[in-house]
Amino acid sequence: MKKNGFTLLEILGVIVLLGIVAVLVVTLSNRTLKESKQSLYDSQKETIITSAKNWTIANNGQLPMSESDGEYKLTFKKLAEDGYIDNDELIDPRNNKLICGYIQITYNDSKKQYKYEIIEEKC
Repeated sequence: MKKNGFTLLEILGVIVLLGIVAVLVVTLSNRTLKESKQSLYDSQKETIITSAKNWTIANNGQLPMSESDGEYKLTFKKLAEDGYIDNDELIDPRNNKLICGYIQITYNDSKKQYKYEIIEEKC
């Protein structure tokens, strides 16, 4: 008697193997996607800081000139209004929501330079 097909056990084995491969591919794809979104978010934060530094050069008279002068809060909205960043740079790639907050600018007397820190707030 000649056998011309697959047994049920062989078909089930192939389906199980395909399922395992699918789970591995989906898991790796999700991790890669999450890492790339985080990387893009970090890049956006650097772009915002660079924009704040450019704004500082043009608006130096509004900033503290010593540590005792306190800090300046430069909002993301102000940066966008003044044309230093685009509104699409204020969208968080991790969740596609608007990033709200400000850049806290303080002067460091010992280093004689400004320090920029992004403070995020809920919208």
